[in-house]
Amino acid sequence: MPDYRKKMPSLIVNDDMSVNLEWNLWSAEVDLLAKTIKGKKIKITQQDINNFLSGVLEALVMNSISNVDARELAELAQLKKGMTSDDIKSYLRGWDTTGEVLAQKSVD
Repeated sequence: MPDYRKKMPSLIVNDDMSVNLEWNLWSAEVDLLAKTIKGKKIKITQQDINNFLSGVLEALVMNSISNVDARELAELAQLKKGMTSDDIKSYLRGWDTTGEVLAQKSVD
């Protein structure tokens, strides 16, 4: 069977890329993020915040997709990348928080 992928142009225009954002957060902001991520004001790591923000950004991108399984697909993608279950919890918290905010904004 011939490989049709070589005959058809790719629908993807861009290459994979890594984007690094450096934020300087005030300790009060970190406390607020800890409360959002962990449900209470406790010590959190930079990795917790990175995972949360990754979930926020991906949820914003995926929000435009009308696939009800988008969250589950995003979780599976993180598992394939090798993200630990604790990291995925922070990531999904970012995803869910963004979904809640966007849902509220659409009601207002």
